[in-house]
Amino acid sequence: MTNASQIDQTSFAPKLTPYLKDRFNLKGYYQFKPFDEVKKGLEAFCTLFCQDILSDKLLIDLTTGRIGSSPFWKYSDEKGDDHIYVDDSSVHNLYSKLAKPIFEYLSGVKLPHDQEIPEVFVIRLIFFKKLAEKYPSNKFLASIVGRKPIRIDKTSGPDIWSMKHDDLLRYYYRGMVERSGGIQEHAAEKMGVNYRTFRSRCKKLGMDLSRKGNH
Repeated sequence: MTNASQIDQTSFAPKLTPYLKDRFNLKGYYQFKPFDEVKKGLEAFCTLFCQDILSDKLLIDLTTGRIGSSPFWKYSDEKGDDHIYVDDSSVHNLYSKLAKPIFEYLSGVKLPHDQEIPEVFVIRLIFFKKLAEKYPSNKFLASIVGRKPIRIDKTSGPDIWSMKHDDLLRYYYRGMVERSGGIQEHAAEKMGVNYRTFRSRCKKLGMDLSRKGNH
């Protein structure tokens, strides 16, 4: 551990502008390796545990989260494509191995065996948004994409095994629309059918289609 007597003061360079220095009597320095290493560790922790590095909440409070990019994501090329910059492959490999099991533990969601957590922020955001739509009642997933979890009461509702065919389909279609925020186009997408087919089936079932949001 580096102490004050070991620090070479001449290796520092002023970071703040003279204007800020004179007005607020502040000094700032950069290129201090111990601080840089601590910052990298903090960034890795926050992204592994889906925490906001700028948040004022306790970092050990893992009941909610926030999406962050991998600390190894450093730059975009001239075409706008994102690249992962790695100066230590062993650290990057360890990070990659930890990301998935930590997320599964925090969210309670088991990912497919071949599914990895994306590192680039935009791709990671899309990944978690799709996952949140699949598990709308998951509190942790909802928090990291900035949504409120949709409460699903599994004990309520009719006995589907005693329902007639058309009644069961109406119940299913209405439930999908409710889980899609009342937007039938989103419900159709989740069901794996195009919107025209969705409308046609609802019409045959006698469901109101006067507006896309109706159910």
